[in-house]
Parts: sequence; C-alpha cells; structure tokens
Amino acid sequence: MLIGDSFVEGMGYDYQDTLAGIIEKQNENKFEILNSAVASYSPSIYYLKTKYYLDRGYKFDKAFIFLDISDIYDELYYNYDLKKNIIINNNFINQKNNNKNKIYKLFSILSDNTVTFQFLLQFRNQIEVLKNYLKIKYKAAEKFNKSFFKITQEDALFYRMLMADRGDWTYDNKKFFQAKEGIDRSKYFLEKLFALLNDNKIQSYLIIYPWPNQIYFGDNYHQRIWKNFANEHKINFINLYDQFNSTNKKNFILENFILGDIHWNKNGVNKIYSGLKKNNVFD
Repeated sequence: MLIGDSFVEGMGYDYQDTLAGIIEKQNENKFEILNSAVASYSPSIYYLKTKYYLDRGYKFDKAFIFLDISDIYDELYYNYDLKKNIIINNNFINQKNNNKNKIYKLFSILSDNTVTFQFLLQFRNQIEVLKNYLKIKYKAAEKFNKSFFKITQEDALFYRMLMADRGDWTYDNKKFFQAKEGIDRSKYFLEKLFALLNDNKIQSYLIIYPWPNQIYFGDNYHQRIWKNFANEHKINFINLYDQFNSTNKKNFILENFILGDIHWNKNGVNKIYSGLKKNNVFD
C-alpha cells in the first residue's frame, strides 16, 4: 500500500509513469499495489483510510507512508468528533475564504445571466494572468539580482517553484511556529497509524522528500522532526533528500520537477524509486 498526497497519486500522468506504476514494472509484477494516495491527504486521513481497509479485511505485506511538507498545513483543515470521526474545520476555512466566497457567488450569478459580464470577466482574467506574471517577474528579478527585462519565462516560473508558501515553514523560523499545531496533529495520527500497522504485522516505512524550495534554501525542521519521531517510536524511516542533492541547484530542480510547479516530473519520480530501491524496501 502506498499512501500520501498528490505527489504519490501522480495526477496528470499515465499509471505506468506514476510511482506505483514504476514499482510494479521494475519489480516484474512481483507486487499487487494499492495506490491510496489522493491530493491534499494528511496523516489523519492516512490513519483513518488505512484503518478502513484493514477493518474490511484487506491484507498488506508492506505500507509506504509518504509524508509531504504540505501535510502539516493540510492537517489544520480538519477537526474530529469524540469518536475521532473526521469533520471539516469550517472555522479555519471560513477565516480564509468567507469574503472570497461571497464575491465568487456574485460573479457566478452575473456570469450566468449577462453576456457583457462574461466578456468583462474573460478580459479581467487575462489581465489578472498578465499582472501576476509581471509581479512574479519583478520579484524574480529582485531575488536573482537580474534586470527585469532579462528575466525569462523560465526564470519567472523557477521563482514560482521556489516560493511555494506551504513549504517555507521548513526553513523560516516565523512560519515554523505557525505550523506547530499541524506538526502536533500529524505526530498524533502517525503514531496511531504505525501502531495499527505494527498490530497487523505490516512492514511499514515513513518516507520524506524535499520540494524545490528545500533543495534551494535548505531545511531546518522537517528532516530533524521526523527522524527524531521515527527513532522515538521505532519506525522505519527513509529520508530521500539525498536523492535530490546537487551543486547546480537550479538545473537540478528544472530537470526533476514540473516547470512552474512543485511536483516531480518523470525524472523526479524515478529518483524517488531509486531512493526506495537503495533502502531495500522491495526485498
């Protein structure tokens, strides 16, 4: 069983190019694989979904739990009742989205009923895209100490890859303290998950990997926290950061991640597979 978020789910790729497909192919169909990863999953769902499978008689020999950097923030979107059933944390969502939802509702009504507004909305969207691109280009020029007019589209998209804000808690001290509650929640549910796997005699692994911004800026917290957590709870721990080391960080990131995005491209997926193979998890 593989469980994680969008990285492991492999959205946008044919199955054979996802991590699950590569594991299956490279091991000559030795394993029957359940890829249960879904975008925006986090440790509470990892635990509840695994428990759901086991309660219904599913059998696993191995379980790979891929803990993403964004899981820490995703965990803040959920609350639980007294029976630990998951409920949406509407207070957290409403704090961020209440005003936006009112605006989107108004736009939807106008767009459905007026041709003029549809035209204006499309025009506004194109202006917004251009504005955002110019804004990113300006910030990229500052970051890379280059003239605005010499910043290429690749430079701007590379800057966007580095500035994915839900990854900055790993190297920004102020953002780390904002993420503290998510870290505590993640620890709670990961402890329950690995206890459940151990009780069912399933060989399990906690696996971490970097985003582009950890490769470029470093990581002060993520690796240390989960290494210590794994040691404390006697969990098999695999740190795949070593698979993503390079002296030429920009070229390496562009070669292994989707341009303008934080997710692995096909080269990056193969690096993840190679890292797992080095740790003998397929034996």
